[in-house]
Amino acid sequence: MFKILFSKLSFSFDGTSVISTASSNYAHYYTSLGSIQNVPIALGGAFPSLNKHVESLRGGSWRIMEDFPFVKDYICYYSFVTFHGDLYLFGKI
Repeated sequence: MFKILFSKLSFSFDGTSVISTASSNYAHYYTSLGSIQNVPIALGGAFPSLNKHVESLRGGSWRIMEDFPFVKDYICYYSFVTFHGDLYLFGKI
C-alpha cells in the first residue's frame, strides 16, 4: 500500500493506462485515489484548504458529488482499496 500526494488531479486511469484529462475542481493533497467500476474517485484534501469534497472522473471531466458525510470538516491521510466492486477507506475519521 502506498500514499499518494495529489494537488489538482489531472489524469485518468482506464484500468490499463493513465490518460491526460481536465484538472479536478478541488485540491486533493494528502489523499488517495479510489476506483468504483473503473471510475476514479477523489476524496478530501488538506492543502491549500481542508475539505471533504468528493469527485468522480467521468467522460474526461471531474464531476462534483456530495461531500463525504462521515467527517465534520475534512478528511486526509487515508488509503482506499477496491474489493469485489466496493470501495473501502482505511484510516482514522
